Amino acid sequence: MSFPIGYMFYKTKGNLWSCVSFHFFIAGSMDAVIHEEQIKDHLSEISFITTIGLIVSLFLVFILFSRTRFIRFLLEK
Repeated sequence: MSFPIGYMFYKTKGNLWSCVSFHFFIAGSMDAVIHEEQIKDHLSEISFITTIGLIVSLFLVFILFSRTRFIRFLLEK
């Protein structure tokens, strides 16, 4: 969830309130939909998906903010 919010912050040129509103909406809707029993029943899948999401988010942030160095690194091989 941090990558879309960070990208929103970047594209809105630092408008923090749009990010806060988006986070509030997403967190509130997830609380309304997901119950504690569902989390307990599917904890291993949730942990796996969270780990994959974290890795993908970090990779996308790396590409977004170091685009020229990353492309140069790939071309040198």
